[in-house]
Amino acid sequence: MELMERLDKITVKETKTSNFILPLLGFPKLFYQPFLVNAYLNNTDVNINNSYAIHVLVRFYSSPSYINLEEGIRDMDTYIDSYDLFGGKYIMFIIEIPDEFKPDFNKVISGKYSELSREAKRLILKGRPASSSMPQVLSKSSELKEYWEKKLGTSLGNQEVWPILNLRDEIFIKDEFPIKESLF
Repeated sequence: MELMERLDKITVKETKTSNFILPLLGFPKLFYQPFLVNAYLNNTDVNINNSYAIHVLVRFYSSPSYINLEEGIRDMDTYIDSYDLFGGKYIMFIIEIPDEFKPDFNKVISGKYSELSREAKRLILKGRPASSSMPQVLSKSSELKEYWEKKLGTSLGNQEVWPILNLRDEIFIKDEFPIKESLF
């Protein structure tokens, strides 16, 4: 099997950073496709002293559309740095959340999804399939609340209808990534 075929078969559990915080960079998640692997709040390999920086992992492809994505990211006013991983087959971009979305970032970290700004919600929802539960999460829908109350066997009261981030799940740990240097 070709290396690129093996890379295409690698899947990782999508983080809440990817779903809720990545769009706060000012672009919907769709902007990063089809190259986006995941986004993380932190990275054990890099020490960035910026609590508003996120780490965006993409697959490198030698194609004009990838080059356009990379140029678009590097042109962001809040772009900090990037480096390659796994023999250059992946690139990790480090980007700071723009000032206008820092209050939304803090709300996501606190699990207050329904309190996000209108613009943050618009960016998070843009390009999502009609079957996505994200609109229900962002509006704290009664249907989703009832579902979770029934499933959990308890009242949620006025709580959000989606779990808060587990910070451990939002950290990129190179040694735990499902690809090993030996593939290269």
